[in-house]
Amino acid sequence: MRILWGYLTKKGWQYAQSYQASREVVQDAFANNKDIQYVFDIHRDTGRRENTTKTINGKTYGRVMIVIGEEYASYEKNLAFATKFHYLLEKKYPGLSRGVLTKKREGHKWGLQPGFIQQFHFT
Repeated sequence: MRILWGYLTKKGWQYAQSYQASREVVQDAFANNKDIQYVFDIHRDTGRRENTTKTINGKTYGRVMIVIGEEYASYEKNLAFATKFHYLLEKKYPGLSRGVLTKKREGHKWGLQPGFIQQFHFT
């Protein structure tokens, strides 16, 4: 968040322009580092604690939902990765993942690159 907030401040943008700003940050990261394979865009959303957290070994964690954009060339590759990640997470930490959600959304950063995963972290 610090990187994004600094970017917004530098450009004189408001919080409502966060998606546009994060798209530019991610595009720059891909352009300047050809070794990047995956990018996770992590968000905190609100909700009832009993629905958004999981206690594992006495410690409470925010549950994770992985969101994939449907309208992009990298959709199938990203969906396969996200699904595998979901099952690995569930095997090691049952109940921590809320699953994989696919969405259609023009103008969002979900289709920037193969390996770009929109991930929501609920706390």
